[in-house]
Amino acid sequence: MEDSQLLQIYRFKPGSNLHQYLAKHSLLATIAGCNASITFYNTDYTLMEVMLVLRTLVKEFKLFDDQNPLVLVFDQEAELALDVKAIHVIDTGNRILRQMDPVFRFQEDSPLLLLLSKMAPAIFDITRRNYLETEIAHYFKQCLLSEGFVAKFTFDPPAALKKPAQTLTTSGPFKFAVWGSGEAKAVKAKLSYQLSPACSGKRYRMSPRLFQALEPFFAQRSPELSAIRTYSWGELVRKTTIYIMEHKDAFFDLRSISVAHVQGDPLGLALGVSYFHRSQLVALLKAETEEAVPSLNLPPPAILSQPNDESGSPAKRGRNDNE
Repeated sequence: MEDSQLLQIYRFKPGSNLHQYLAKHSLLATIAGCNASITFYNTDYTLMEVMLVLRTLVKEFKLFDDQNPLVLVFDQEAELALDVKAIHVIDTGNRILRQMDPVFRFQEDSPLLLLLSKMAPAIFDITRRNYLETEIAHYFKQCLLSEGFVAKFTFDPPAALKKPAQTLTTSGPFKFAVWGSGEAKAVKAKLSYQLSPACSGKRYRMSPRLFQALEPFFAQRSPELSAIRTYSWGELVRKTTIYIMEHKDAFFDLRSISVAHVQGDPLGLALGVSYFHRSQLVALLKAETEEAVPSLNLPPPAILSQPNDESGSPAKRGRNDNE
């Protein structure tokens, strides 16, 4: 879905924890310079407005991993609102949409709204322009039935009324993480790095701290992997993935399995982060590996033996002309 979805109007579902959270702290966001606001009495907002307020609160409350600012780490209140502990910024829009429904906004003096208001004045108000798309589909079907249309038909709303897909491919206002220290922003740049496919035949060596994190585990579980010191890129990713999956119960929140919680684990200490998204693993490993220089396979240097003299002692290498 394109950025145009950010301007689509949505309505918070009844009892939405996110709506209550954003409305409660919206004044703080406004004071901090946010040009959008959320109130308790209004439930219809564009996705952009909701994301702008949430982004401001993330910055003000420092709801992110300072070692990896692309991952949002929520406190207890924000976790309750979004029903997740940590997410990558690109998943923020999809998480928000779990608590919102798309709204169809009639144009001013819309002929369709005028028609519906005449056919069902108790349902449609000419002064109201925002309706849930599911409401329109349901009410439009009821209006057709009330006018004597055949009841047995499959209702297919017009394309303008169909519910759009609920998957975002844009992080919207979260595209640029504007929080974190200078060091954190440098980490963000590193984690935005995309590794090109490794050339066939290349071998890689782990950094000492990554080796120390993985070696004890594989020495007990997989001696055949522990014996390897240089790896192809595929072998390196496989070895790290095996370690992660063996610790999946400790690393993953089932509400968002795309983020690994490695705080305090040897792997997290080795990679230098407390949380990371699955899309960041390649960049993190790239920073902790180096290409292994292939051995020249030269024979070991020959050990030259010194000839002995008749007395059995090593012969002198030179002779003094005065003797």
